[in-house]
Amino acid sequence: MSPMDKRNSSDRNPNSESGNENKQTGKTKTIIYLIIATFIFGSLIASGVTFLLLKGTDITSKVPTPLPTSSSSPSTETPLLIPTSPTPTQEPSTETPSPAPTSPTPTQKPNVDPKPTTEVQNPNSNNIGVLKKSRIFNDRISFNNQEKYYFFSVDSPSNVSLYLDKVTNGISLTLYVDTNGNGVVDSNENMAGDNAYSSRSGVITQTLGADKYIAVVKFKDGNSDYNLQLVNDTNDAVDVGLLKGTKNFSGAINRNSRMKYYRFKLSSSSNFSFYLDRVTNEVGMALYVDKNENGVIDSNEQLASDNAYSSRPGKISQALGADSYFVVIYEKGENTNYSLTMSSP
Repeated sequence: MSPMDKRNSSDRNPNSESGNENKQTGKTKTIIYLIIATFIFGSLIASGVTFLLLKGTDITSKVPTPLPTSSSSPSTETPLLIPTSPTPTQEPSTETPSPAPTSPTPTQKPNVDPKPTTEVQNPNSNNIGVLKKSRIFNDRISFNNQEKYYFFSVDSPSNVSLYLDKVTNGISLTLYVDTNGNGVVDSNENMAGDNAYSSRSGVITQTLGADKYIAVVKFKDGNSDYNLQLVNDTNDAVDVGLLKGTKNFSGAINRNSRMKYYRFKLSSSSNFSFYLDRVTNEVGMALYVDKNENGVIDSNEQLASDNAYSSRPGKISQALGADSYFVVIYEKGENTNYSLTMSSP
């Protein structure tokens, strides 16, 4: 081999070895990169698996483990207990419950008293029918229920008394005659009225013909319970008959019997005396003549009157002709018994 060939050969060998070394180095780097990539990829996969495992555990904790069927072998693992929310025990409230809203009691008196309505509310609720004897009603009038109606009729001329009491605020009582029989209060049918207060009763005493009537209790000063009494005094009268000599009667004046009528006749003119005594509270006595013989007391038929007290009797002495008469004992104070003596010579 020539020196030129040897040189050329020696020059090619180092390059060949250098190339081999470069190739070896490149392979090494590739392997390292692959290892690094594999490690990173593995880490990512591991993270994903961990996440899925954790998520699966969370889901598993929320889903109840199915109970084993009778054909499956009993599990040796303790089933996962699913926590349940305990039924809350309601503790008593320490707050004071707010009172239910109620209709406020008006503090100011209405400026204008409402007029009677032309429509009857609940016409059958207090339909008394023919007033034959004393009827008593206990009820309540209020700002939200301002009127109460009481319907009655009289089948023959009668002295009728209405009493309104046991009230805590002023309320009114009005009597109407149902002239046209339409069952409602019309503007021209007012007969009489009075007010009741805690200090005194409301009283209406009227001579009524055979007709239909309406008594109306109405709100005035404030909410109030009340007691309403309707009395046919003529039907309750004691019929003495023909008065001769001396006759004695005893009775009582109270909330259920506020007036007592004694009806009698005289066949001839004479002087008569009437004594009212044995009372513990003031009581009134009045004498009437039935001029028109209609069987009732009219406004112009009073002859005399007097009062009886625990300290002295009431006395009426009068010359009377042959006619029909009434002696009336009536309430002036508190409850009391009484004795009435009627005598002629």
